[in-house]
Amino acid sequence: MALKVTVKVGNIVNLSDARYCAGMGVDLLGFPTTLALDTYRDIRGWVTGPRVVLELAPEETDVPKLLESFIPDLILATPAQAARVPSSFPVIFSGTAQEVRSLPDHDLKRAAYFQLSNVSLSDLPVVRTLTDMAPVLVEWPGETVWARLQQLPNCGLALQGSAEEKPGLKDFDYLSEILEQLEISGE
Repeated sequence: MALKVTVKVGNIVNLSDARYCAGMGVDLLGFPTTLALDTYRDIRGWVTGPRVVLELAPEETDVPKLLESFIPDLILATPAQAARVPSSFPVIFSGTAQEVRSLPDHDLKRAAYFQLSNVSLSDLPVVRTLTDMAPVLVEWPGETVWARLQQLPNCGLALQGSAEEKPGLKDFDYLSEILEQLEISGE
């Protein structure tokens, strides 16, 4: 399956979410640093395809050690965490449009993506400026997500995984509703 835009699903904490998202054509899977390393490695052993994003918790300080342990493709960091991420490592800067736009130019230039939360219509000029630097992932859940994304070139979508009811038992209604809107017809 292919999707019309880049999609990242974050907060992956179980194999069910990871496998479902990979099968639906999600491009990026985000794993929180609070996930046990053994669980993370087990999930990675079962899932191929999407690029892996390590999502830093606010209190993380030893980022190089985490990168060595988790071996992700990218790292998700807030503007306040920018200095902790090695300059050579691909980063997704996460925050509101104004927080991300306030990053120094050298950080803006090293971004692989920007992930924006709480985007409103008044943020659209900033979003358009950011899309000139790197692709933007917006957190816009809901029924009108495709209509909104069509208004913004070079923008994708950031969603969140959730806990399983019990191992292997999971309700995917929320993710499937949105991902099916983004599915390229005829695939």
